Amino acid sequence: MSYFGSAGPANRTRHSVLAGYQRRSNQLKARSTSRYNVGVNLGNIADRLNDGYNTRMTPAYGKPEVLQRKVNAWQNQVDTNVRKARFNLTTARELKGKHEAQLTVISENHAYIADQLKKMPEEIDADNVATARLAVQEVDSSYNIINYETVYANKQAEIKADAISVAKARAAQDTINDVTDKVYMKGVEDFMVDGRLMRESKAAIVVVPATAFLVAAGIGILYFGFLQPKKTLRFGSGNKSAAMAVFN
Repeated sequence: MSYFGSAGPANRTRHSVLAGYQRRSNQLKARSTSRYNVGVNLGNIADRLNDGYNTRMTPAYGKPEVLQRKVNAWQNQVDTNVRKARFNLTTARELKGKHEAQLTVISENHAYIADQLKKMPEEIDADNVATARLAVQEVDSSYNIINYETVYANKQAEIKADAISVAKARAAQDTINDVTDKVYMKGVEDFMVDGRLMRESKAAIVVVPATAFLVAAGIGILYFGFLQPKKTLRFGSGNKSAAMAVFN
C-alpha cells in the first residue's frame, strides 16, 4: 500500500507507472484512428461512403399516390393502346393470309378448268369443272374463263395492300411498345430505383471496389512501410521504469 503512497520515492514511482499507462492508452487510441489501421478504418470508410451515398445521392421514395398514378397510367396504356396495336397487327396478318389462300383457290381451280377445256368435249368432266368454277366465283363472282388474268391481278393487288397494312400495323405496334417501355414502364421503374430499397445494391457498386482498393493500399503501406526486412525499430529515450511497467 505504501508503494502507492503520496510521499517520497513511492510517489514518483506511482507517477511514472501511471504516466506509462497513459502513454499506452494514447498509443492504442492513436492506432485505432490511424490511417494505417486497415482492419478498423476500412469499416468506418465503408460506413461513411454508404451513409454519404444514401443521404446525398439517393432521394427517398415519393408519395404512394404518385406511384399509384404511374402504375395506373402504365396499366391503361397496356389495356388500350398496346392491346389495340396487337389486335390491328393480328387482323392485318389474318386478312393477308386469307387473300393469299384465295389466290391459291383461284389459280388452282382455274388451272384445272383450263386443263379440262383442252380435252375433247366428251372427255371433259363437266361436274368437276362446274365445281371448280363455283369455287373461284365464291372468291370473285365476276370470274369466268376469259377474265382470269384480271381476277388474279386484282387479288394480287389486295395482297400487296395487305402487306402494306401489316407493315404499318407492325410499325405502330413497335412505336406503342417503345412508348410503353420508355415512358410508362420507365416511370414506375424510376420511382422504385430512386427509393431506399435499391440503395444497398447501389452503394455496393461504390463501396466494394473502394474497399478492395483501400485493402490493397493498406497492405502495401504496411508491408513497404513497416514489414520490409532489415528494418530496425528505434525507441527514443524515456522513463525506463514506466516502459517496463507498461510493456512487462
